[in-house]
Amino acid sequence: MTRHIAVLGLLLVSCASAPKSGEEVTVTPPTVPALAPKDEPGLLLQGFETVDDLRGLHAANATIALGPEGVTQGEKALKITGVAPKDSKESSHGVRIAFAPPMSWSGMHELAVDVTNPEDTPQHLMVILADATVPMAERDKRRKAGLLVPAHATETMRVVLAGEWGTKQPLKDRSGRIAKDNGYALDLSKMHWLWIVSDKATNVGESFILDNLRLVRRDFNGVAISPTPPVRKPKLAVMDVQDLTGDLGNKAKLLTTLAYDEAASTKTADLISTADVNEMLGLERQKQLLGCTDGMCLADIGGALGADYLLTSQVGKLGSRVRVDARIVDARKGKVLAIAGDFAAANNDDAIADLMQRMVRKALGDSPLAPKP
Repeated sequence: MTRHIAVLGLLLVSCASAPKSGEEVTVTPPTVPALAPKDEPGLLLQGFETVDDLRGLHAANATIALGPEGVTQGEKALKITGVAPKDSKESSHGVRIAFAPPMSWSGMHELAVDVTNPEDTPQHLMVILADATVPMAERDKRRKAGLLVPAHATETMRVVLAGEWGTKQPLKDRSGRIAKDNGYALDLSKMHWLWIVSDKATNVGESFILDNLRLVRRDFNGVAISPTPPVRKPKLAVMDVQDLTGDLGNKAKLLTTLAYDEAASTKTADLISTADVNEMLGLERQKQLLGCTDGMCLADIGGALGADYLLTSQVGKLGSRVRVDARIVDARKGKVLAIAGDFAAANNDDAIADLMQRMVRKALGDSPLAPKP
């Protein structure tokens, strides 16, 4: 009897709470859980967590922004949204990442990146890789791979870099999707460029999301193993010597080379050469930044290059003497950390060359890049 009364009570409560015919009902959507982190050891190239992670990135026909959508590790991911292209020859949208100085991927077998497609239609995306031996103009020599990402889905794009890892675990049986490549052999010791772009004309407003860009190393059985992380040195970009005299000509290039060699001799930083600077910034950008001395301008250069520090130098003339100055600049803050300058006779090239080396050495010695005793 008691059991029947309890069941009847439940029915009455249920009927009382049911909405009447025509009454508006609010339905709470289910909570969508965050994507689980990838359970795969690897060497992280980009986690896209902070503004600093955007240094050295270049958006192609797109805007880029960090946010919580599409996260597979950490708390943020990189969202790339297409905008109207300025050049019809470059109609895809995406992002370019430069490694300067070139980075060694030796011993790594895969490049992997988690890609989320938030759109209602599938998207075909491409990864394009180039080492430091490939000029920007020789696009046919780059290595390319592609992946079709279904609508509202997350896939792991994998690009085979080198070698086979045994026969016990075929490529098709491994986690994620393995992208096919065009067979171009890369010099993994000098990796310089990485593009991730849509493989079609830009749809304005269409987006895709990247996270957990990493290198993967595998054992003979194809199982991912933890790579030994490289020792990271700060990045120092060596800028062209600024000729305030107006008559140095090719001597300015030689002085730039001397400044680079002197900075390289300390072995306290990975150097970004003037050739890398020229290639990464482009001619028009360099013209805009020519003669840049204020903090915001210098920080702008550092951000575009992905550098931690800048080495700037200049040569000016005063009477019968020339003045040589060298500066070490914090590339994030645009703040001058060390400066060294002195005079030499204007008609003595040997003295000017020696002075350039000494001033660079002194500026480095007074900065965070000073050689350890």
